[in-house]
Amino acid sequence: MEKDSASNTVEEQESGSEQKPEEVSAPVENNAPQQQAKSGVSKAWRWFTLLLILLLVGLAGAAAWFGFQYQQHAAITSGDNAQQAARVAVIEQKLTTEQFARSENELAYTEKLAALQRDMDAQAEAITKLSTLDRDQLFVAELEYLIRLANQRLLTERRPQGAQTLLEAADKLLATVDDVHALAVREVLAKDIAALRMVETVDREGIYSRLGALAPTILSLSALPSESMDELVANPGMEQSDTEIDYSAVANSSTTQTTWYKRLWVNAQAALSRFSRDHFHVRYRQVPIESLLSTEQEQWLRHDMLINLANAQQALLREEQQIYNASLTVIESRLQDYFTGSYKAQALIGEIQALRTLDIRQQLPDISGSADILRQMQTAQPAVSVGGGGGL
Repeated sequence: MEKDSASNTVEEQESGSEQKPEEVSAPVENNAPQQQAKSGVSKAWRWFTLLLILLLVGLAGAAAWFGFQYQQHAAITSGDNAQQAARVAVIEQKLTTEQFARSENELAYTEKLAALQRDMDAQAEAITKLSTLDRDQLFVAELEYLIRLANQRLLTERRPQGAQTLLEAADKLLATVDDVHALAVREVLAKDIAALRMVETVDREGIYSRLGALAPTILSLSALPSESMDELVANPGMEQSDTEIDYSAVANSSTTQTTWYKRLWVNAQAALSRFSRDHFHVRYRQVPIESLLSTEQEQWLRHDMLINLANAQQALLREEQQIYNASLTVIESRLQDYFTGSYKAQALIGEIQALRTLDIRQQLPDISGSADILRQMQTAQPAVSVGGGGGL
C-alpha cells in the first residue's frame, strides 16, 4: 500500500509538473495588456513631467524677465524720485526765499504806511491849528510870507523889481492896520523899498543881445587886407578907414564948379580906386612879410572867437566879471592880430572895447531888516495886537 501511495504521489507530482507550464503560460498571456497599459501610463507621465518642467522653466524665465524689468523700472523710478525730490527742495527753497522777501516787503510797507499815517496826523493837526487861528495871526503870517518871498526873489532873480513889488504889497497890507506897533515895521519896509528903487539895474538882456549880434560880423570877416593900391601909395602904413576917399562925393560937390572933363577924371580915379582895392594889394619891403592864414586857420580863429563870445555870454548871466572881460580881451586880440584890414574889424574892436567897460555885476541891497524887525517883535511881544485882537 505504501508503494501504491508512493506511486500515486509520484504520479500526482508528474501530473502536477505537466500542468505547471500551462499555468505559467496563462499568466504571461494575461500580463501583456497590463504591461502595455503600464507603458502608456509611463509615457503620459513622461510627457506630463516634460511639459511641467517646460512650464516651470518658462515660468522661471518669465519671473526672471519680469524681475529684471521691475528692477530697471525701480531704478528709473528711484532716479525720477530723486530728481523730483531735488526739484521739490529747490521749489521749497524758492518759496522760503519768496516768503522771506514778502515778509520784508510787508514790513517795509507797514513802516511806510505808519510814516504816512503820522504825516497825515501831523497835517491834520496843523490844519486844526490853522483853523483855530484868529484874524491877527493870519495877518502876521501873510505879512511874514510876503517879506520872506521878497528876500528870496531878490536872491534868485538878481533883480530889484520883484522884491520891490512884494515889499510894497506888505506895506499896503500894514497900512490897513490902525496900530502903533505896525509903524516900526513900516519904517524898515520904507527903507528897504527906497534901497531897491535906488539900485541901478544891469541890462543883461541888452548886453546879451549885443554880444550875440557880434557873431555874424565875426563870421563875415576876412583875414586878407583890403587896402587899395593908391591909398597905400599915398599913405603907407595907415588903415583904410583913415585914408579912404569918397570920389562920388567929390564929383557931386564939384558938379557945378568943374567942367565935364574934370568930372570924368574924378570918376575915372574912383573906378580905378575901386578896381585896385578889389584886385591888388601892395606890400612894402621895409615892412616884414607875414605869412597869410590858410582857410583852416581862419576857420579855427573864427571858431575860437565864437567860443569866447559864448563864454562871455555865460559869464554875463552868472555875473562873473573877470571871465567876461577875459573872453572879450581874447576876441579883441584875435581881431587886432589877424583881422585889422577892414572897417568892419575896426568897428567890431570898438564895440568889444565898449562892452568890456560895462559892469555886469548887479549890486543888490540888503533888505533883511524888515524880516528881522518883524521877527524881533514877534519874539519880544508875542501878545501885541496888530489888528485889534491877536499878536504880532
